[in-house]
Amino acid sequence: MNGRNTRDLTDRHLYLVLTEEYGTGRPLMSVAEEAIAGGVDILQMREKSRPRSDLLQLGSGLAALCRKSGVTFIVNDDPFLAAELDADGVHLGQEDLQTYSVDTARKIIGKDRILGLSTHSLEQFRRACELDADYLAFGPIFPTRTKDYSIGTGDVAEVLRIASTPVVLIGGVNTSNLDLLLSEGASSVALIRDIMQAEDVASRTRWYKDRLKKGAGRGRVKVRVNGREESLPDGNVTLQELVETRGLVPERVVVELNLEVIPREHWPTVSLQAEDSVELVSFVGGG
Repeated sequence: MNGRNTRDLTDRHLYLVLTEEYGTGRPLMSVAEEAIAGGVDILQMREKSRPRSDLLQLGSGLAALCRKSGVTFIVNDDPFLAAELDADGVHLGQEDLQTYSVDTARKIIGKDRILGLSTHSLEQFRRACELDADYLAFGPIFPTRTKDYSIGTGDVAEVLRIASTPVVLIGGVNTSNLDLLLSEGASSVALIRDIMQAEDVASRTRWYKDRLKKGAGRGRVKVRVNGREESLPDGNVTLQELVETRGLVPERVVVELNLEVIPREHWPTVSLQAEDSVELVSFVGGG
């Protein structure tokens, strides 16, 4: 295993699921090398139909590559294989729990390895929060070829709010919708096709890594505009920018930050932070 606290995933935000099924025919080792060059944090070997001898050969190569690069290596479905390969951990889907309970899988892989678990609804996620898992995957968020359904973004904010372990959002994530997830407070995503099928895997991986780095760890700012509530990720937005981006006339707005009225001349120098509460009251009409 990697020379780090393996079960600590707080600095692991970009997760690539490697599978020939959704690749372009390039060898998985080559894709893995390019993704690692681009800064991927976690690699999962997901091969559901290959014989065990092939998985041992491929897994040994991936495990050695990840170990050398400081990347977390996860094996899909099979805790025995994860232990045999000395992988950093195993990922279980909901269907895998029919074969291995979380407690059984934990006994097989040991207390020092990672155990990840897929969840596909808010109810499943709530139950999974009570289990001995090191991270929870939630999805598929968007339509994807790997599943015949998607669950949308409606529960993402609640999932992130109640989570007691890192949450990895998965399913149809791409360059067009990543910012939507970041705006909900996400800090970690898993991808398959949008990295594996990229013409330049390293560059595409680096794009995701940079976007996640900018968004990782952002909190939420509660905003009320004339009684209508919304929230946004903190990102050092000033009160001046907040008013202007909502098309409000500064001279007709009163800003209350955390129950304190802020004079207009101070707006450009006051930045919003996580958990701030802002009330914007906009007056209409003339004198």
